[in-house]
Amino acid sequence: MLIDSILITTIILSWWLMLPLMDGWLRPFVFAYPVLAIVLVDPVMVSIRGASPGHHLMGITIQDAKTGKNIGLLRAVLRGVLRGAFGWLSLVLVLATKKHQALHDLICHTTVLLRHPENLPSHEKFSERNTEPRGYSYPSKIRRILVILAYLIAILFLVSIASTVAFSEECLMYDDCSVADGILSIALNVIFVFGFGGAIVFGWRARLFGCRRKKTFSQSY
Repeated sequence: MLIDSILITTIILSWWLMLPLMDGWLRPFVFAYPVLAIVLVDPVMVSIRGASPGHHLMGITIQDAKTGKNIGLLRAVLRGVLRGAFGWLSLVLVLATKKHQALHDLICHTTVLLRHPENLPSHEKFSERNTEPRGYSYPSKIRRILVILAYLIAILFLVSIASTVAFSEECLMYDDCSVADGILSIALNVIFVFGFGGAIVFGWRARLFGCRRKKTFSQSY
């Protein structure tokens, strides 16, 4: 969330400005302020109120995917850590999961809901997605995850090889890159992002080779 990011950045900046005043303090006390403040902004607020300050302003809440209740502090901390660790890759699954859950929400069994959906127009509301239409048999989620990981590793390997082969020696060895090298870098980054995103979305939907859905006998006739 942009609002939470701005708030956390402000906390870190204020801590950095106060560092000269903490000269001689024990290290645990020096780092206590930013750590506790950041934990308070997201995990503590999410576990107590169901939303961080940014969530409140956006009119959304974080709840348990099954019970619809607020989640505990430990799960809120884990959710925050996973969200930071996975970065933008976590959000790709929003395009493929039944309840539009990101990866960190899927792992923590949480979901993001509107506080007052009745106040929004219909085109801004998202109903549950039918991720497994009838008439098909689907591979297990474990198999889909393993196949997705295999594709991600393959894409990373191929992009790395392409970078080594395609970039000029001056760019690789001396960081003296030409315009052509710059264009190639942008192209490879785009391929990398869309390749990763596509592998995650189509893999979770069972559309990749190695974990494709199959038509059942009843649909074949």
